Amino acid sequence: MFCFRSALVIFFTLCYFSATAQDPIDFSFTDSKGKQSSLFQILDSGNHVILDFFFADCAPCKKLTPSMAKLDSTYKSEGKKVTVLGISDRDEDKVLHQFDSTYNVDYQSVGIDGGGDVITGLYKAQFNFVGWPTYAVICSDKRIFWDLERKVGFEEVQSFVDTCRLTTDVP
Repeated sequence: MFCFRSALVIFFTLCYFSATAQDPIDFSFTDSKGKQSSLFQILDSGNHVILDFFFADCAPCKKLTPSMAKLDSTYKSEGKKVTVLGISDRDEDKVLHQFDSTYNVDYQSVGIDGGGDVITGLYKAQFNFVGWPTYAVICSDKRIFWDLERKVGFEEVQSFVDTCRLTTDVP
């Protein structure tokens, strides 16, 4: 029994470190409303970031986006320092405006007009990118948790945001 427990601890430790072994890639962007920023600028301000790689015609993205919008709204209403970035590698700003309106998205969206295709390319080259949507949480200390569960409610995303907050936020 001891060996089995030890093996489990080692397995989960390796899984944790493999999820955070790589560093996030900084990128600059202009969101669909014209606001310019960069990932590290957001992180350096103490915010944790949820990356949502999606595109407007993606059926699973359409299904999950309302839950992500609700999660973002909850974090904002609770005053938590969490920024959601929706990143599309194929949609122009006008398509993103329609998508955001349809699915009540109030967080920043970045499409090809603002560098979304370049950002997606950078992350696809660095991380195991299996499809859309793909989610990641990046803590303000630049730890990244990649390819999180695609489930309504986003329990895993919330868990990693909580991990970021517990280990980096100063009361």
